[in-house]
Amino acid sequence: MTLVGIIWADSGLGIPDYKAAERSYQLLAQVTGRAGRGEHSGRVIVQTHQPQHYVIEFARSHAYKELYKQEVVFRDALSYPPFGRLINMRFSGEKEEDVAVTARQSADFFRSFKEKTVEIMGPVPSPLSMIKKRFRWQLLLKSREPERLHRLCELAIMEKRHVCRAGVRMGIDVDPENMM
Repeated sequence: MTLVGIIWADSGLGIPDYKAAERSYQLLAQVTGRAGRGEHSGRVIVQTHQPQHYVIEFARSHAYKELYKQEVVFRDALSYPPFGRLINMRFSGEKEEDVAVTARQSADFFRSFKEKTVEIMGPVPSPLSMIKKRFRWQLLLKSREPERLHRLCELAIMEKRHVCRAGVRMGIDVDPENMM
């Protein structure tokens, strides 16, 4: 393959996931690595709205170590893995109001413990707010102290029937691979 075109190369950078930069880099590096493998040299054309974004720059030069150094700084400052732990609480159901109320009640339940080392973000509708006719909301718990997060999860499981409305499912995803 001698010519590779990448349209909207920065589309993955807007995904609400702490791994968005890493995933975007992986895709760009993989696709650009396909050009010119044979006896003919290759060419890559990249269309982007953010040509100076560090991910685009590092992918251009296949500078994975530099990407790593940048990501480590961001993740440490924001307490994202591997410096902190995350728990994504997902709520789903056929009635949006029931799902929203359950997510809010769960957030209030967690906040009632006043865990100073646990950041509670949300609840908010999930980025993919409906799948298979089920509305989805999520609540993110973050801390540098995993034992605090696990304690809150155990309490949530014990109190699930008091917090969750009928027809609402609650899922607990520890250190989620995907935030969607």
